[in-house]
Amino acid sequence: MNFSSDDLEKFIVKAKANGWAGAEPGGQKLPSSKPGSYDISFTSGDFYYHDSFVGLSDFCEQEHVTYKGEPVWSMAYFGYLLRPGEFSGTQVVAVLKNALGAMYSEGRFLGGFT
Repeated sequence: MNFSSDDLEKFIVKAKANGWAGAEPGGQKLPSSKPGSYDISFTSGDFYYHDSFVGLSDFCEQEHVTYKGEPVWSMAYFGYLLRPGEFSGTQVVAVLKNALGAMYSEGRFLGGFT
């Protein structure tokens, strides 16, 4: 592959900033890839990002990056509200979008905390 791990990390941050949590307009909403899913893609150069998630209060998500059509990174996770009576899924999404958008604007997505 003709890219560094730093290139990949920078692309992932940019893709996430342009995805459902980000405030940047570069992401493209896609048709559902499975029943009830929300799908978003982002492309920059030879990198392509696809994010697909289902649910709000209980959710499952998979993110996938390809470089020149070849898979190079993927992450899947599940989350749920510990106290669903205190917050709705919609409220949690609003908080996450704000917090994650701020983190991506700092150019990071995992780590970098002091």
